[in-house]
Amino acid sequence: MAVACDKKGNLYGAAAQGGSLGRGLVFELSPSPGGTWTETILHNFADDDTDGGIRMAGVVVRGNQLYSTTEHGGAYAWGLRIDLP
Repeated sequence: MAVACDKKGNLYGAAAQGGSLGRGLVFELSPSPGGTWTETILHNFADDDTDGGIRMAGVVVRGNQLYSTTEHGGAYAWGLRIDLP
């Protein structure tokens, strides 16, 4: 699994399986004091006509947006864009 990093030092990744719906997820790891990390689930893939399912590639950070591709589904059939906080 490849991860991407933003300007704040947060790491982002995507998994093909797991998450609350079992079809994959996108996560953020943020550095915390004391050398630990805080995990935040940014998206659980629903694997339906409006959402993707089963991650195909890593993630890319561009500005305040995060991109990844999925095996099927999604509004554009092959990807997902998540606006970062």
